Amino acid sequence: MLISESNRDTSCYCIMFEYLSESAQESALKFMNASSHYELNWDIIPIAPLPGGTIGDYEQDDIDLQALVQIGYYR
Repeated sequence: MLISESNRDTSCYCIMFEYLSESAQESALKFMNASSHYELNWDIIPIAPLPGGTIGDYEQDDIDLQALVQIGYYR
């Protein structure tokens, strides 16, 4: 859970590393040249914001795609 200053859980409005599929996690780490998500602080910091809605509104493929696009994997 990621709590904002206004005491709101904002983790449902962003993509956390743990929300990615295993293959997307591996791709993101390889792209970022990291051996662990802890190196990038992705255990506490979101990877990317959602374009709208909450995490429950998206299919797994869409979550993976949004995260990988926003870190620059698809350029």
